[in-house]
Order: sequence, then structure tokens, then C-alpha cells
Amino acid sequence: MSELTTRFFWDCDCNENYIHPKTEPSCAICSVHVDDDCQPDSHVSEVLAMSSMKEFLLSMGLGTVFIVFHFSQMPGTAPQINLRMISYSEEKALDYIDLQIRHGYPPGKRDDFSVVEYQIEL
Repeated sequence: MSELTTRFFWDCDCNENYIHPKTEPSCAICSVHVDDDCQPDSHVSEVLAMSSMKEFLLSMGLGTVFIVFHFSQMPGTAPQINLRMISYSEEKALDYIDLQIRHGYPPGKRDDFSVVEYQIEL
């Protein structure tokens, strides 16, 4: 099974500091643009391990987070697994899923969502 990725971050061609949010369309170091050569989405584990993300989560007193993923597949396309939210509690993550289902966005059913517990390494 391949590692889960998130559509909210992408990888440039640098050997270090290669993870960028999608709101940052190009890398100032290697000059690669997010749309150039189909730059890949970042691995969720690497995004959470980024020093800025890790420091933020640890500063909030979070050693463990709960990540909500959503599976979707449009006819004729490859399946996608998207990171939908990061929560400090499993209960809040499940509440988020219930709210999404009640409001019909993204379209789907309960089985299309998954909550993964992630331990932040110090």
C-alpha cells in the first residue's frame, strides 16, 4: 500500500525543505512551479513532521493528532484520498465527519471517511 498524500501540499525538486503549501505556487530555491512536470502531492507523514508544523502542534500541547481522510473516485478517474482535517481529539474528528455527511459535502457516505491517529515524534 502506498503512503497517503495530501492535496494541500506539494513537493518541489530540492533535497531539503521540499514541502510547500499549495498556496505557494513555486519554490524560490529550485524555481519549480507546482504545475511543472506534475509535481507530486506531499506525504501526510512528511507534512506533519515538518519542523514548523511539528513545532506548532507540540506548542499546542499535542503529542497525538487525529487526521480525517476522505476517499473519492469520479467515474473514469483514479481514486483520491484527501486529508480533510487535523484534530486534537478523536471525538472532534468524528463530529466533523458527521457534519460533512449531514451537509452533503463532500458527497459520500460514512465509509468514505477514515480517522487515523498519528503520534508526533519528539
